[in-house]
Amino acid sequence: MTSGRDGQKRRIYSSKYALSSICTCMKCGDIYRRIAWNNRGKKSIVWRCCTRVENVSSACSAPTIQEDDLQQAVIDAMNTVLECSKDVKDILEENILEVIGQDNSDKIGVINKEIAEKQKELLGLVHGKKDYSKCTDEMEELRQKKQLELVKHANTEGIRKRINELAAYVDSQETKISEYDDKLVRKYIEQIQVYDDRFVVCFKAKVEINISR
Repeated sequence: MTSGRDGQKRRIYSSKYALSSICTCMKCGDIYRRIAWNNRGKKSIVWRCCTRVENVSSACSAPTIQEDDLQQAVIDAMNTVLECSKDVKDILEENILEVIGQDNSDKIGVINKEIAEKQKELLGLVHGKKDYSKCTDEMEELRQKKQLELVKHANTEGIRKRINELAAYVDSQETKISEYDDKLVRKYIEQIQVYDDRFVVCFKAKVEINISR
């Protein structure tokens, strides 16, 4: 179990299915699409790499995944988290500490002070009927800088929330799960990486579980 996730191509499909847009082909980086498949008269629901579907199999050799297998991987990953609850809690505590270390509240506070000082300078220049164009430009740079830091802060708070949510779930769930649930996927899982021999289920709390295929 580790933390983090790889990038993926930006391609969005219907959110009707919780697994849409989060299953990533680790051969080409594209996402998997849900398909009603008829293979030699045998009907089934499968998930296939979009690159392979749209550009024939020569474009990507990613495996076709039966939906039941994909859903079972989610069940197994969730149960691994529950079975290893003590170890998972330790990982989540480490992740919380890492998030706290990335908190930029102090930096935002410093920028706020700089903006306040710059506002006083601007008022003085306006009152003295002096050129304040440079001061205005500097104010705008500070505002943009603050906006970037606010976005980072929001992302950090979002990760902290996801970590706490998974920790609460581990504490409250007394038994293993036996059925696939879209709601659990939407709430806790960020990405499922598809390899030839395994799935890597990446939780929003920055925990990854390897599931053999």
